[in-house]
Amino acid sequence: MVRCVPRRGVVGRAGLAAACLASIAAGGQAPSLEVFQVFLKDGRVLHSHGECATLPDDLVCVVRLEGGQVDASHDVLTVPRELVDEERTGAYARAVRARAYGNSRGEREYAELTADLSRVLTELEQSDDRDRRLGIAQMARARIANWSDDHFGYKAAETSQLVALFDGVIAELRVAAGQTTFSLDLIANLAPAEEMALLPAPDVTEALRGALTAADVTRVAAERLAILRSAQRVASAATGADPEVRNAVASTLKAEEAVERRYRALMEDAIARADVAVRHGRASVMQRLIWEVEAADRDLGSRRPREMAAFGRRLAIELDLAMQQQAAYQRWEQVKDTLLAYELRLRPIFDKWVSQRRVLRALTALTVPSPSDVDTAQRRFGEISRSLSALRPLPELREVHAVLQSATQMAQQGLILGERLTVADNAAIARNASSVIAGAELLLDQARRDLVVALNPRKVR
Repeated sequence: MVRCVPRRGVVGRAGLAAACLASIAAGGQAPSLEVFQVFLKDGRVLHSHGECATLPDDLVCVVRLEGGQVDASHDVLTVPRELVDEERTGAYARAVRARAYGNSRGEREYAELTADLSRVLTELEQSDDRDRRLGIAQMARARIANWSDDHFGYKAAETSQLVALFDGVIAELRVAAGQTTFSLDLIANLAPAEEMALLPAPDVTEALRGALTAADVTRVAAERLAILRSAQRVASAATGADPEVRNAVASTLKAEEAVERRYRALMEDAIARADVAVRHGRASVMQRLIWEVEAADRDLGSRRPREMAAFGRRLAIELDLAMQQQAAYQRWEQVKDTLLAYELRLRPIFDKWVSQRRVLRALTALTVPSPSDVDTAQRRFGEISRSLSALRPLPELREVHAVLQSATQMAQQGLILGERLTVADNAAIARNASSVIAGAELLLDQARRDLVVALNPRKVR
């Protein structure tokens, strides 16, 4: 930070400001960094390759590990915000952004600002108009007051110093202009927050320690395993890694993979047992299974909170399906006799349909049956229609019944067209009759298949 000692007089202050601008603009640049530090409340530090994304409950970062001859890895890390010292982490991120801005275009843009202000100060010193000089000074102050905040906090100390100098210039210009009552913006004169010192990029050992910390804080098992496996590859390849840290990575990964195997076995066994419970409609068995899984998770130290929460939701769905299947079996026990009675009453209907299939197939093949055969078929399908209308099917059979009625109506329509063909041959009518009869046969086949399903307990899966 450049310190300037004020001199007396309005013109003297303007000259002092110009001198400060020259000395500030001569400042050097610092090397850029891309490693953001995430400071935890317990004092540990995580290294994020790039800035973390902020979610309502978590920070999502990228852990980069490299060393030896292995390719660099980039693993996602989810950190609960409740563990993070967000004030310190945010301050560090602002410092990194400011440094990156300074390395890219900060110095150039700040030089442009100071050059413009120097021209303004020259104009201020050369003007004899008091009001104009005051206006020039106020406009210059307004420009630099928020410049640092609008540019990633870059040069905050320098711009704050310049604002203070312009406040002094403006105060003296107001006195010279005869103003006796005015106020100064004291907020701008407050010293800027001290810039946080940036840490050097972590070496292999520090990066591995950070990976161990990352694996410890994340609640996502897949992330933990990925980070530990990346750390193991780097630790094995990097000869400069601390042996103690290398051993810690290996032992932590081994323990984590053992836990992963036990959780995987727990879930696979639970899924298989849940499927049996659902298919047999055993809701009580499914509920006991859920309790067993919860107890097993506790025995494992509840090491998979997110995964087990999702798995718990899946088992809850399985429980609901088991309850539905149980209800379906109970319903079937109540109505199975009525269902079978309906099927028995349909058998004569199917027999009558089959008895007229020779006529139906003739019409489908675009041939004209005899008038007596068509008349007999029409009477039989009239009987089928009346028989279906007399039935009152259960809800389980209403769809089957509706399909049968539709099939019968289509067959009757086809026979009406066939009756017209017995009077006068007509190719268009013959094609229509063939299509209608073929559709009726398709509906009959569908009704037969659906009836077989409906006569048995409903399957929820």
